[in-house]
Parts: sequence; structure tokens; C-alpha cells
Amino acid sequence: TFGGGVNIYHDNNFKIENYTGYLKLQCNNQINIDGSPIYFRNSGGTNRWIINSSGHLVPGAAGTYDIGSTTAEVGNVYLASSKKAYFGSTQTLSIENDGTNSLITDSSSAMFVRSNRVLFQNSAGNRGYGEFTNGGSVYFTYDNVKRIETSGIGVTVTGEVAASQDYPDFRPTLDFNF
Repeated sequence: TFGGGVNIYHDNNFKIENYTGYLKLQCNNQINIDGSPIYFRNSGGTNRWIINSSGHLVPGAAGTYDIGSTTAEVGNVYLASSKKAYFGSTQTLSIENDGTNSLITDSSSAMFVRSNRVLFQNSAGNRGYGEFTNGGSVYFTYDNVKRIETSGIGVTVTGEVAASQDYPDFRPTLDFNF
């Protein structure tokens, strides 16, 4: 016991216990913590986070601990190319970048996008492809110009409408003689 606040002892495990404030480990070079696995526990001894033998940071119990909170948000998260962020207990939703393309994949029965206004734009955010507005119009653009737009009474098309099958260009003759 050192000063009544720190205990160092061995009971088949080497232990350093601190009962007064925080425990600070400091070194001018590097501190190595070796073990497999490494546990981060609360004061009651509950495993909060574990670095397992594969090097994965996992919660002490699945789905029980958060990273960040509404008042202490986590900053950016960086993933390497061809690595995915999975969501849901069955991991049916994933987001990834394969090094060339960005992909959102949902293998469940349906994917819902919920918003009062959804816009599709280029990566620079300066050219629109289309917009869906709650209770309003839906439109699609070509070269940043509205070409198809819905309204409460129908659809407006700006420009020519082409069809793969042309309408007949002759006038039919009607015979009303019975």
C-alpha cells in the first residue's frame, strides 16, 4: 500500500488498485499493455469493452453499450476501402466504398428513405438530378433543367416526348353508314 490510496499486490493476478482519484500511467516513450483479451471494466467489475484476441474492440455484452451520446458525440469514423459499416442485429444494411464506387445495400424486404424533402445531386452538390417533396411535386432534371415534374393535376414534361412506338401518321376514315 502506497499512501493509503494505491494498492499493488499479487493474488495469482498482478493488481494495481487506486481508490483516490484517477490512475495515470505516464512514460516518455511508449506504454505497452499486453494481454489477450484486454478488458475495460466499470467500478463494479462489469466488462464494458473488450479488445479480444483478434484485435476487435467489442462491447462486454452485444447491443448494450453506446459509442458517444447525444451530448458527447463521436467525431468522424474512417473505414478503409472495401470495408463495410453494418447495421442491425442481422447486418442486413451495409454502407461501403469499394475503392471506386459507394454502395448502400439492404438485403431485407424493403428500404425506406424518410424525409420531408429528398434531393439527388452530384458529389459536388451543385447539380441536381431530382427532388421528392412531401405533399408537393416530384421532378427529374437533365443537365440541371427540370424535364419531368408532377403536380396536383398531373405531369408536366418540358421538351419533346419520344416513344419507342410511333403513333400512326395517317388519318383513319370513319364510315357512319349502317
